[in-house]
Amino acid sequence: MRQRIIVIALLGGLSSLGNPQAASAKNASQAQAMFVSPMGEPFRPSPDSTERPFMMWFTAADLDHNGRLNSAEFGADALRFYKVLNVDGDEEIGPAEITRYEEEIVPEIRDPLRGRSIPRPGMPAGKGKMGGGGLGGMGSMGGGGAGGMGSMRGMGARGDIADKIAKAQKMAANRPQGLELYGLLPIPQPVASADTNFNRGITEAEFLKAAQQRFQYLDQDQDGGFVAEEALQIIKARRRRR
Repeated sequence: MRQRIIVIALLGGLSSLGNPQAASAKNASQAQAMFVSPMGEPFRPSPDSTERPFMMWFTAADLDHNGRLNSAEFGADALRFYKVLNVDGDEEIGPAEITRYEEEIVPEIRDPLRGRSIPRPGMPAGKGKMGGGGLGGMGSMGGGGAGGMGSMRGMGARGDIADKIAKAQKMAANRPQGLELYGLLPIPQPVASADTNFNRGITEAEFLKAAQQRFQYLDQDQDGGFVAEEALQIIKARRRRR
């Protein structure tokens, strides 16, 4: 009986992970409520304005107000946000400032499911030996009926559970990570990813270099700039691929 309860609990957990409708609805609501700029700055809706968070960023970055962002404007916006992040005003954004960014500026980066472990075939069952083999020896649960049919039932159950686990792992791997859900680019951590020499610090030069690389990606027709509608189409295309 104890074995059966454990299996039911495991399958119940996998079914909730394998059916992401509730999580997707929550994520969609959050995505509508917040936008993260290409360099990682969050923009949230204001109760005093009907302006969309994406347009809050775009309008502020569009310094000449011509409805189009060019490379210089994109870089200026990146430099402005770099100074917000570099609290102590030294030569780089350090580990403490990265922690501040993740915990205070954009805590949405802390996805509660990212660190959730998913059982895998062959994992130890933990306390209490349920039998030999992967997933706690599910093969022993069939009961040993005539002609070994109980053992065969156990093997079938084990295969079914393994399939569910594999499906859950695949879905988890395809889930947007970090801040990917909220912005134009598939970058989970837009600030830390600018650290090109991996020394746990981001200089102004590194941040501006990352800004230019990201601008070039967004300027998909390479005409020196992009309008809001072009950027919104990128968001729509990325969401369709999920």
